[in-house]
Amino acid sequence: MDELIEKSTEYIDQNTKDLDLERFRLIADNIGDFVAVTDLNAVYIYVNPAHKKLGYDPEELIGKMGISLLPPSDIAHLQTSLKAYYSSVDIESSSESGQTDSSTFVEYRITDKWGKWHYLESTVIPVNDGDGRCHSIIHISQDVTERKCSEENCFRSIIEKSSDAMVVMDADGTIF
Repeated sequence: MDELIEKSTEYIDQNTKDLDLERFRLIADNIGDFVAVTDLNAVYIYVNPAHKKLGYDPEELIGKMGISLLPPSDIAHLQTSLKAYYSSVDIESSSESGQTDSSTFVEYRITDKWGKWHYLESTVIPVNDGDGRCHSIIHISQDVTERKCSEENCFRSIIEKSSDAMVVMDADGTIF
């Protein structure tokens, strides 16, 4: 009897995992946002069809490092942000769903297949296995290029139309 209960429990657990994966793919494959899953080395293991808007077929990104789409000047900043995040959360504490209770928000640029830069805002969510160890990262991203350009144009317009003198300085007081 105990063996029957154990086998039934294993069957239910596996079918629940299969159903969860099926639901995830149904949502991710049909959403307009960019959804990607990377391993802990930032290598794509899943990319949804929304990436076609950037000119990439999902299959051509699988197995590539996510940072290969970033401009070299932005890589260090993104890595620093993510390292700070991972050191500030306990990626070993998972909920029953396998996700940690923490996510973070990052902003960065990527290039599309045609060489045009896009600003993305991403929610980054570590996913843990049944033993509580992080095994992959979900990235849910939106292209905010138009908004960023609008903000830059608005700022430029304010500067150009102002009759007041304006100075731009960095944190050390250096004037640009």
